[in-house]
Amino acid sequence: MANTIFSSSKNTTFYLSCISMFSILILGYLFITFKYPSIGDDSGYYLKIAYDLAGGMSFFKDLNCSYSPLVMYIYSIPFYFNKDTGLSMLFVYAYVIYPLIGFFFYKVLAYFDVKKNRRLFFTLVLITANFTLEGFHILLEPYVLLFQLIALSILLVYKTNRWMLLLSGIFVFLAFFSKQYGIFILPAFLYFLYNEANNRRNFLFCALFLCIGFLIPLFLLGIYFVAFEGLTAQNFICRLFGISALKGDEYITGIGYSLKGLMERLWQFVLKFPFIIMIPLVFIRKKGKIPSKKTRFSLLLLLGSLSQLYFAYYDHYFQLITPYAIIVVVRLYKRRHKSQYRILQVFSLFFIVVSFFKLYNNYKYKKVIHEEQSINIPVLKSVLPENEKVYLYSISTSYYFLCKYDSPNFETLGYKFPSELTINKIQESLKKGSYIVIGPKFAHLKEFKDYQVISGLTLKREVKRDLTDTYISVLKK
Repeated sequence: MANTIFSSSKNTTFYLSCISMFSILILGYLFITFKYPSIGDDSGYYLKIAYDLAGGMSFFKDLNCSYSPLVMYIYSIPFYFNKDTGLSMLFVYAYVIYPLIGFFFYKVLAYFDVKKNRRLFFTLVLITANFTLEGFHILLEPYVLLFQLIALSILLVYKTNRWMLLLSGIFVFLAFFSKQYGIFILPAFLYFLYNEANNRRNFLFCALFLCIGFLIPLFLLGIYFVAFEGLTAQNFICRLFGISALKGDEYITGIGYSLKGLMERLWQFVLKFPFIIMIPLVFIRKKGKIPSKKTRFSLLLLLGSLSQLYFAYYDHYFQLITPYAIIVVVRLYKRRHKSQYRILQVFSLFFIVVSFFKLYNNYKYKKVIHEEQSINIPVLKSVLPENEKVYLYSISTSYYFLCKYDSPNFETLGYKFPSELTINKIQESLKKGSYIVIGPKFAHLKEFKDYQVISGLTLKREVKRDLTDTYISVLKK
């Protein structure tokens, strides 16, 4: 036991120091969020849909949105009590999920033979990493991860108990119903059951109960939306699985996807989460032994989470990768090589330094965007008051929520990002009497020759937005 990472007084000091640094980083993100309450593009998109759902709209029937709806229904709950719920309260509501993620991840680590103090260490690593990976925004990924971890913890504790597998399958569905990528853990679950079942017949029954758990809520929701909302079964399935967007003239996500971009984003992830460099050590055999079943299971979980990068590689997508990367890393502890523990210490220090650097950059980002939104909101509302039918082409989709603008065509446009649609598709979908906010280089396109120029506005330049200047035009169809 002398080789364990925290066995000596020196290692204990290192452990406690890291815990303190992780706590400071998490508190730092809480500080900048509530000091400068503001939202980005994705958050504004989700919150405006949540606001509309609280106003009585039906997700599948009324809105064109390629995502799964569960999290947006969850985010809609505060608006049932107060339509004017502010950003600070919404962030409180959104951040409550992080202690729950930490709790279930802590429980999952116990299955992989991780001692209590190390479980706390890696739980805080996860939460810190996810805040660094855009987790200080209001997004879908935290709920996907929570439901995945609940499903995983049930599976690991109850193994082949068929009724509990039914429950685990339900939580896999909830992860999928939060965002379609949540289903990518299912192959690893089936591998786990194959190893735990004592014969093929038992495995097939266990797999069947897991799948039935997934299908029960799918079936019930299908009945509701088909029988009570009037959708066809085909339309419901296409919307739920994003098929209609995949086969149509829209993108679900991953605008500008390229292999070069993927490689660059993976490198950035390595810099933000250097622990992943340790993963190849799993494949180094010790005394001719192959990786254990637990190690192979952890690798399948990681591979499943990585498969979402086939579609896109935004920073927040890596929130669903970090927990499974950590699980693979902790499997290295079973090898008890002192050099690996020293490597872990070095990576921990590197991770802390980079995380503080990212916190500082995000502090500056939140400060700037808070100032810009505070200035731009009244300017926009002076021309386009709340509840107007507006499509935001050249400014952030955050203003849909901040200014409470409605989509000009919920069924076709919804709140789609401009990069997801052609400009011809957008203008054709605008209804008579609705507005579009557009930059000057677009205002003179032939598609808008019959539109009326209502006003020109000068907005404070938005963070990371590629505008030649801050002047925009408001056009009316």
